[in-house]
Amino acid sequence: MEQDQYLTLFQQYAARMREIRLLSTPDLNDIKDPDEFGRILAENFSKIGKLAIENRKIINDVLKPIMSSDVELTDAMRKMLQQFDELLVDEDSMEEVDVHLSEIINRILTSHELMVGEADDENVKIQAMAKKVKRDGYFLVHG
Repeated sequence: MEQDQYLTLFQQYAARMREIRLLSTPDLNDIKDPDEFGRILAENFSKIGKLAIENRKIINDVLKPIMSSDVELTDAMRKMLQQFDELLVDEDSMEEVDVHLSEIINRILTSHELMVGEADDENVKIQAMAKKVKRDGYFLVHG
């Protein structure tokens, strides 16, 4: 699969996660009675299930093989994972799309950086520490 195809899959994953978030929290101002709320939730959860199945396929078909491989990441694969990570958690705006998957990707990237010796670069260390501080702050706020 080409790099742009991976990026498209990752963008679709992030878009579906955003849609799942919106569907799971319907606007209460538009709901007139409890029956309508129940109906809306049932419809939304059906949609959420379909979106989640599509995202699970990306995890199973793309990420799990990378995670279970003993092969060192290529620079192209590392860049793709970094781009995916940026789609999952915007550290500047603190928008969370899928922070748990982002943590998994960061573990993969960190272990790769340690394997190839990039951790000796002071700039890489500083960037990694800044990212960790932002993530830790996110977890403090959003638990």
